[in-house]
Amino acid sequence: MKNIKLNIIYLISFLFIVSCDSTNLDLRDDPNGAAPSDADVALLLNGAMTNFISFNQSATDFGMQVSRMTQMSGPVYDNAYAPTSFNALWSNAYAGVLADTKTVIANGTEASLFQHVAVAKILQSYTLTTLVDTFGDVPYSETILFTGNLNPKLDDGADVYAAALQLLTDAIIDIDKASLKDLNSGDDIFYGGSTAKWTTLAKTLQLRIYNNMRLSNPNTAAINALIADGDLILNPSDAFEIKYGTSDNDPDQRHFKFTDSYLGSGGEYIATYFMNLLKNIKSVEDPRLRYYIYRQTLDYPDPETAEGLFTLPCLGESKPNHFAFNDPFCNVGDGYWGRDHGDAAGGPPDTDKISTWGLYPAGGKYDNSQGTPAAASDGAKGAGIHPIWNAASTKFLLAESALLLGTTGNALTLLEEGITASINKVTTFNVDAIPKDATIPDAADITAYIDEVKSNYTTAASNTDKLNIIITESFISNWGNGVEVYNAYRRTSMPNNMQPVKSATPGKFIRSFLYPGDLVNLNSNVNSKPDNDVRVFWDLNTDIIE
Repeated sequence: MKNIKLNIIYLISFLFIVSCDSTNLDLRDDPNGAAPSDADVALLLNGAMTNFISFNQSATDFGMQVSRMTQMSGPVYDNAYAPTSFNALWSNAYAGVLADTKTVIANGTEASLFQHVAVAKILQSYTLTTLVDTFGDVPYSETILFTGNLNPKLDDGADVYAAALQLLTDAIIDIDKASLKDLNSGDDIFYGGSTAKWTTLAKTLQLRIYNNMRLSNPNTAAINALIADGDLILNPSDAFEIKYGTSDNDPDQRHFKFTDSYLGSGGEYIATYFMNLLKNIKSVEDPRLRYYIYRQTLDYPDPETAEGLFTLPCLGESKPNHFAFNDPFCNVGDGYWGRDHGDAAGGPPDTDKISTWGLYPAGGKYDNSQGTPAAASDGAKGAGIHPIWNAASTKFLLAESALLLGTTGNALTLLEEGITASINKVTTFNVDAIPKDATIPDAADITAYIDEVKSNYTTAASNTDKLNIIITESFISNWGNGVEVYNAYRRTSMPNNMQPVKSATPGKFIRSFLYPGDLVNLNSNVNSKPDNDVRVFWDLNTDIIE
């Protein structure tokens, strides 16, 4: 019995010693906290895509406003936007997309999930270039470290572009590596797990980078190599776009412009310039007009009445003296009701009267001259798309490059193919939501429009005039995508018939936006910009932009 008791004491003592020896009492890591290395790659990639959508929506809004697609309230460029206006965009980019993709790349590489890694690099590349396009120099080399430097320096925009280009090159290699687990539809809300489509996108985004740098670093050979490779977004099914549904449950899956405009709030004003460009500039209406814009009324109020002047005040004003004869002002006819560029007037009771987003791309209502207020049950009920890059985008880019750099292809042929691709996409979009008795553009209408553009191009006196036609048609096709039209406007000063700011002294055009308030206030290595006239590195365009 005595020996048994001693053995028990020895056993307890041994277990206590072992336990003390194997237990780390100096806990420096929170056992309840999750580190980036613990993140699930597939789930985090999905989160990166969600943050990417929010980032792109914000970037496109600012671009559409300064490029006269939607209203910039102004009244002058210097006070059109406060630094705090960009805090959400910045957070979605850095705390969202870049942080998520950095972790996906690290964890996915270690786990041999190379397809996931490739997609993360593509999303990261596009986000970086768009940050540069929006702000100029931005943090990159010292950012998203998770520990350490909380005040990352600004990197030169050209260096960030070079890093973004390398990310695409690496992604094209990674996506063909043997992965432990393939990308699937549950991981990929853009292409449903198609690595071939992601490869095509990566090469197209390389083309986009080379074209943006056309003035600062022309690279005809690189563009021709991509053309010769043939793996670019030239097929409608390869389009890079955000798809929306009709569910209004949390989260609301409807297009963000639909929820802005069809739920009784009226949404934003569409720019008078853009509606006039579609309706009045050519001898025929643009075939996409009634898909793009829905009129809630077919008439303007009587300017002789107090109610009329209250709901649409500009009807009682004269066209500003600094506007040219052909510049649209206030209205463009037939009830197309928007706002002039930089019109800072207050908000009258016009939410059920202003023209709003139509069937394409917002999933709204086709304009069959109903002239009734938009409602949540109308049209495609929000099942729209947000176009980031499609076949028409590629065609117009190649037309610009062929004309100015002499790259492979005929500029006129590419221009025609771009217009055709755009009109086909728009006129075949959500056709079930169009009223059965609707009047829609027929083949003759479309042919007449294309023939007029071709004729104008053929008779244009100079390459500058020809370029203006290409950029104008690209501008029209990019309805809903402010990122690309803002880039093109700074790169070319085109379209060259932009409506002036309503104020005669608007200040200098926004060549890049102010740094976000959060960045300047929280990062000791970043100072506020002196003004909006700080150019992005690739913006060497010497023409005046207003």
